Amino acid sequence: MQKRDSVSSAKWEMTFPATLETELDSATFVHRLIKISSSFILDKRGIFENHGDTFFKSRIIEKLYIPMFNKDNTMAKLLIDKIEALKEAIQKKYLREFAIVFYQTPDEEDVMEVFAFRLMYGAEDQIEVSLSSDIDSEEFSENLIQATFTDLDATKAVFSDTIKKVHRCIKQLDNLPHESDASFRVSFTPETPNDYIPTGYDASSEFYKLNSSAAKRQIGVICGGHHKLQFLAASRLWKSVPDLNQSIGSCNQSIIALSTKAKSVKGSQKKTDRVEQRMPYGKTLTINKNRA
Repeated sequence: MQKRDSVSSAKWEMTFPATLETELDSATFVHRLIKISSSFILDKRGIFENHGDTFFKSRIIEKLYIPMFNKDNTMAKLLIDKIEALKEAIQKKYLREFAIVFYQTPDEEDVMEVFAFRLMYGAEDQIEVSLSSDIDSEEFSENLIQATFTDLDATKAVFSDTIKKVHRCIKQLDNLPHESDASFRVSFTPETPNDYIPTGYDASSEFYKLNSSAAKRQIGVICGGHHKLQFLAASRLWKSVPDLNQSIGSCNQSIIALSTKAKSVKGSQKKTDRVEQRMPYGKTLTINKNRA
């Protein structure tokens, strides 16, 4: 985790929509949740520790210290743009899964660890287990299908609990090897047009493949009014695989605030010549290629 001086306190409404009942507000919520959770994970995994103290800024949300990408840092801004480009994919119900994939360089397919975010759109959207990614299981898909939105207060409570579980999960992981890096990868719903790929991503025939030694855990499912977002983790680096249903202990004290905007870049669709069958996935280039 990097040290930083800038800490801002924010009401829920300064980060997320004040209500989650409309489809647009619900889509905005899960998109911002992906961005916030990605910055949290990348900070706690220390992959940008050689880039100084300005890569992240801290914000207090629901009494938790949340590292946020610093838009004034050039490299962090590139990551912001790649995640902002997913806004359209969520609003149009194209994005099925967004994954942060950590791998051993130089082989991008030597996957050591994955933090994945799987989306479900409304009651009519059913996850096809047979078409899901390597991190999925029938149990995980059933948990996603069964999760329901009740009200904003319940979503706030689940948000806080899930961030604490992410932190607890990371505390039980060994450090990433020095010669490791990461990339963002995306998969799509069957309704996605053949010529669609978010800006900043390249079409790919491969998503990611987990080693059989990578233990998998569901961290949580957070619901908006029209969307569900499932947090999953898999790693070969567990010191011990945590029971995330245990009461949250002292390992989370460093992210709890005892007392109590990034410029939007519109996600856009990159057009290519239409082909009979598009590549099923997308991925970014390595996100930390200049790591010392």
